Amino acid sequence: MNENLYGMFDKVLQSEYSIIEDGSKKTIKLGKNAKYGTMETYSLFDGIILLNYLDL
Repeated sequence: MNENLYGMFDKVLQSEYSIIEDGSKKTIKLGKNAKYGTMETYSLFDGIILLNYLDL
């Protein structure tokens, strides 16, 4: 796991974010213009979600 993610966690929780839904995929942009990165989630089955964090 990226150590920077933990250091930014409090800032990310207080920042802007946007969620884009496309079928079973959701893209979450953290911070204005994805300043803190982007997460993609994929709903594989009921209760099973794959998460991909894309660092800048």
